[in-house]
Amino acid sequence: MLQTSELLQLAQQHQPALLLTGRETQRSQHELASAVRRINLRQSGLELMSERESSGEHQRGLALSLTVPIFDNGDTELSALQGRVQLSLNHHQQRLQQTGALIQNALSDIQSYRQRIDLLTENEIPRYQRMMQLSVQEYNFMLRGTFELLTVADRVLDARLRHIDATEHYWRAWTTLENLVGTHIQESDND
Repeated sequence: MLQTSELLQLAQQHQPALLLTGRETQRSQHELASAVRRINLRQSGLELMSERESSGEHQRGLALSLTVPIFDNGDTELSALQGRVQLSLNHHQQRLQQTGALIQNALSDIQSYRQRIDLLTENEIPRYQRMMQLSVQEYNFMLRGTFELLTVADRVLDARLRHIDATEHYWRAWTTLENLVGTHIQESDND
């Protein structure tokens, strides 16, 4: 039987929304690390400069700075980047938790509908079919009326309709699960 943790790992590898938030978090962390290196260079009197030449190409190099920054040592930029990293981490974590809860609900629905289908297939439908056979025999021997026969036929039809409904919901739950995970999952893994 599939576990929520296994499916959540698959979702992290395949679901586009989780991939996007994960990449956004990595990008924010990379920007923060780059800013820390740049600020450390600036505080040591070196600065990475980029100039555009008249030919259109960019020239990059280190510049020596003798001025000491008095007011802002890059703290504002670092704070903004740290906030962005934390925000993207929180957003990714929230998306993971929501996906995990939805996967767990889908698995619960699948199990519930599978039990309904099994109950209808193994117990109710065969029982109503036997009742129908006996009712037809009793009707043929004139021991049962037409309306009683129709009542039993209605029960058989109702059981079959409930089976169809449960089967539809079962496959919808599978579709929901596969959408949450972002990839195809074998049904036999769940049985």
